[in-house]
Amino acid sequence: MPAITDYYQLLGLSRNATQTQIKEAYRELAVKLHPDRNPGNPHAEEHFKQITEAYNVLSNPKKRAQYDQLRLTRRMQEMVATGNVDLAETLKDIFGENILTNFVDDLVNYRGEDIRQTLHISLAEALEGSQQRIEVLGKPLRIQLKPGIAHGQVLKIKGQGGEGSKPEKRGDLLLTIHISPQPGFTRQGNDLYTHYTIDLYTALLGGQVQVPSWKEGFEHPLSIPAGIQPNTTLTLQGHGAPLYEQPGEYGNLHINVQVALPTQLSPEAQTLVQKLAQKAPVQFKSLPSEDTAKASEE
Repeated sequence: MPAITDYYQLLGLSRNATQTQIKEAYRELAVKLHPDRNPGNPHAEEHFKQITEAYNVLSNPKKRAQYDQLRLTRRMQEMVATGNVDLAETLKDIFGENILTNFVDDLVNYRGEDIRQTLHISLAEALEGSQQRIEVLGKPLRIQLKPGIAHGQVLKIKGQGGEGSKPEKRGDLLLTIHISPQPGFTRQGNDLYTHYTIDLYTALLGGQVQVPSWKEGFEHPLSIPAGIQPNTTLTLQGHGAPLYEQPGEYGNLHINVQVALPTQLSPEAQTLVQKLAQKAPVQFKSLPSEDTAKASEE
């Protein structure tokens, strides 16, 4: 079994030498051993060829990795063939003096893996803040959520992940928050959006209405201006979602107002509506329909 030339020894380097150290060592030896400085010295010329070969391999990360693997494989083969197996010395010889120390250190000081879980909560629980009970690795754990937590937000709970070599080396729990939709409300950032339907008479005359809140059992007073048009959005400042970790700060609540028209009118009511139409005609500009616009173009 032919021996493998020790390129590290040729350049006077350790097994974990950096690329900078490899380059400096080669330059220093090349200056001393160059044939131009050693005319008629075959030993110096041969040595120069050897260090050049070593540099070409060790300065190339891919070739160096292949060389290190070849040396490790050959050493293992030699130990098996002779029956003299000393893994610690082999690792030190191949990879450097610190390999065994680092290996043992990693073995006794390893960190546990992080665990990822998803927690499903309601919109009300997200906005109010809530205490949740979950299970991690078969053990119960209580989590306190702060008001205003967002959908998709990831909470890192330290020390609640996989086991490490020591209690302080445990991994973390990464908890992703999933907020279920709540009928009637949409959340965008810290603002909430909802809709509310009023009758024709409130739309004409204006008035005060009570708009349901996202919080069950609560309502918000809303002033409707006289003559409001259908699909108008009114905003209540400071009645939206609470800002996360900013106590006392809230987004806005946007209410899209729809108008319900009476579907059945008595003859007397029809007469009143006709009189109203005569006394208070509605001023508006009708936009042409798509069919009318096409006919005009033709």
